[in-house]
Amino acid sequence: MTTTVAPSSADRITAVYAAQRALYGPTVIAEASSLLEDLLATAARHGYAQGAEGLGWLATSAAETAADRYGRPHADRAVGELAILRGALRAALGDEGLTVTRCMTPMGVAVEPAPGGPSWGPDGTAGLAVALWANAGWELEVNVPRTRSFSIVAPATEDGAREVAALVRDVALGVRPDPFRQWR
Repeated sequence: MTTTVAPSSADRITAVYAAQRALYGPTVIAEASSLLEDLLATAARHGYAQGAEGLGWLATSAAETAADRYGRPHADRAVGELAILRGALRAALGDEGLTVTRCMTPMGVAVEPAPGGPSWGPDGTAGLAVALWANAGWELEVNVPRTRSFSIVAPATEDGAREVAALVRDVALGVRPDPFRQWR
């Protein structure tokens, strides 16, 4: 007899997020996983089995609900708050072993390409940049004047800056799929 083990809530949430054009921090994944567990427990109390066909949408709902909390802020961030968050990001990127460099984005922090990792830009020498705007969340960019950006869904806090730095490190080292090549 073969036993099928249902994927964990974290695995389900990670699968939902993997199909999106954004990067998600551990806080968001944990919150979405917890919400999904609660939704599945509620469904079970109403007689629905965890693996029931019709419950797949609960993972998407939990993922979207948790991510929405960290998207566009309800009110614009103050200049002082942005400066604190950029300082926290700069420090966290250094803690991750990345070299901070001049940023082409006025509201961003940039890093040089990591040794042994990929590089970007027209001449293949550009690193990555992360911008945080008054009216938006974290954005991953190539450190060139004109670039696409990918949302990084993470708290706009000092802890969130550390999560963002870890995600940037993983992209810079090639540990995580490169969103600029993955979603062409």
